[in-house]
Amino acid sequence: MKRERLAFDFIDIDLRPGKPRTTGLTIVRDRMRSLGEQRDFLETYAEFVDYVKISNMAPRLYPEAFLKKKLDLFTRYDVMPFFGGIMFENAYAQGKVEQLFDYLSAINAPALEISDNIISISEDELCAHIATAKANGMVVFVEWGEKYPEALFDVNRAIDEIRGRLDAGAHAVIFERAELDQIFQPEQHKDGIERLARLRKAFDRQELIFEAETRAQMVGLLDAFGRDVNLGPNIDFEEVKWLEPSRLGVSREMGHSTIEKTIGKRGVRSSRDKHAP
Repeated sequence: MKRERLAFDFIDIDLRPGKPRTTGLTIVRDRMRSLGEQRDFLETYAEFVDYVKISNMAPRLYPEAFLKKKLDLFTRYDVMPFFGGIMFENAYAQGKVEQLFDYLSAINAPALEISDNIISISEDELCAHIATAKANGMVVFVEWGEKYPEALFDVNRAIDEIRGRLDAGAHAVIFERAELDQIFQPEQHKDGIERLARLRKAFDRQELIFEAETRAQMVGLLDAFGRDVNLGPNIDFEEVKWLEPSRLGVSREMGHSTIEKTIGKRGVRSSRDKHAP
C-alpha cells in the first residue's frame, strides 16, 4: 500500500520498508485495552507494528463478543494478534489443547504462542503441539529459554532446540526475557552479546524475536544487531513512539544519524555513552 505524504518530507531520513516485513519486527502487548484505546493506538502506530500479543489469562475474563471485536480491529489495521503462551499452558494442564485449537479457529484467531514457562513439557511433545497447531491453520510463535536462569544460556543447546521447534512448524521463536536479563548484567554483557550473535547466525533473521522489555535492552540489541532486529512482545503501546525513531537512529538513546550524516559525528552531542550497559 502506498504511503501517504509524510510531514516534513523535505528533511532527509532513512525510513524502513513498509509492511509486510520479515525483519525489524515490532511486537507489542495488549493488556486487554478498551476498543477505544486500541483504535486510537492503531490509527497512529499500526504502520510500525507487525504483531500484537494479547497478554496472559485476561481474555478469559471478558465476553467472547468483545474479544472477537478486538481481534477484528487488529486485523483490519494489518496487525496480526496472537494469544500468550499461558493460555496454551492452562489448556495443556487441563488436557484441553485440542479444544483450545478448535476454539481459536472458531473465533478466527490467526495465531497463538506455545510455551513451557510454568509447566514442563518434553521437546518431542512441544514440537508435536506446534505441528498440530500449524496443521490447524495457525501461525505459531514459541518461546525458548528458562524463566529463572542462573547463568548465560548454552548456545549449542539453544540452536538444537530452536531448530527443532522451527522444523516442527513454528513461525518464529521468542527468546525469553529472563535470558536477556542475564545477558544484560554488566559483568556478562560482552559474553552474552557474543552468544546471541552466534545464535542469530544459525537462523534466518525473521526466525528469532528477542523479548526485550526495558529500553536499555532494546538499545543494546539495536546497537549490537542493527535496526532490523526483531523485538517483542513485551513492548507496551506507549513505547512504539520511541522505538520506531530509535530504529532509524533518531532518538536520544540511539544518537541522531540524520545529523551525523550531514555534519559528522564529531559535531553531534550524544547521550549514547551514558546508556551503554
